[in-house]
Amino acid sequence: MAARQATGTPAADHATFAGGWNAPWFRRFRRDKMAVAGVIVVLLLTLMAVFAPYLAPYDPAEQHIIYRLRGPSEQFRMGTDEFGRDVLSRIIYGSRASLIVGLASVFLAGVVGTVIGGLSGYIGGRFDLMVSSVVNVLMSFPSLLLGLMVVVVLGPGTTNVIIAVALSLLPNFIRLARGPVLALREREFIVACRAMGASTTRILFKHVLPNILGPISVMSTLWIATAIRTEASLSFLGLGVQPPWPSWGNMIKSGVDNILSNPWLAVYSGLAITVTVLAFNVIGDGLRDALDPKQKTL
Repeated sequence: MAARQATGTPAADHATFAGGWNAPWFRRFRRDKMAVAGVIVVLLLTLMAVFAPYLAPYDPAEQHIIYRLRGPSEQFRMGTDEFGRDVLSRIIYGSRASLIVGLASVFLAGVVGTVIGGLSGYIGGRFDLMVSSVVNVLMSFPSLLLGLMVVVVLGPGTTNVIIAVALSLLPNFIRLARGPVLALREREFIVACRAMGASTTRILFKHVLPNILGPISVMSTLWIATAIRTEASLSFLGLGVQPPWPSWGNMIKSGVDNILSNPWLAVYSGLAITVTVLAFNVIGDGLRDALDPKQKTL
């Protein structure tokens, strides 16, 4: 019996995402109408990004100079920008940049940050002190400022923006992973695993990671929204996705330059960012409530 308990995490610790479609947490999530609406919006945005060539009426870089700065019409549903490019087509293609940067940067920061934070909390000692000191320094900078400093060093471009945003979110993931591991490493099943000679890697990935996956997943959803806002801000400053490739951030910059005469340029791209960020936020809130152990099992 002792050996069986030592080689596996207690069932309660693994129950965060267990149970499939009929799991109590998933039933609670489905009852949250706002969270379900957020999932639908994200799915529609993803489909829009994937099938952009089929949905966009024009090439996003195609210029119609004679129609520059035209308002919404039957030919151009959302009007045109200062180069005569169709705003609707650029909104559709711009979803690609936002989703790619948001998802890729959070995934990168989540994987690296969870590993570093888990090792820091489990190993402790000088390594934990060093990691905590670096995290404290990095978290003293706002995420946008930290991302701005990184992208200035690396240069503009989609890949560099992903790296910059990931580095700006990395301290959050390290701190989020480290806290629970500090408590888990003294639990009976972890102590038993160490006594039986299990390696640090096996303990972390088989017994510790499943227990911290819930809060990391919730915060990842919320931080995708932060990553999208950061990407839009960097593109607005000219350090993100570079023209002629469309990004909602550089579209807002174009709209601000013509805000008095042609306000729709900034309004449509601003609404796109707002809806996307709100969708990810309500999904994160719904996951947090659904995974809350204090919630009543339905």
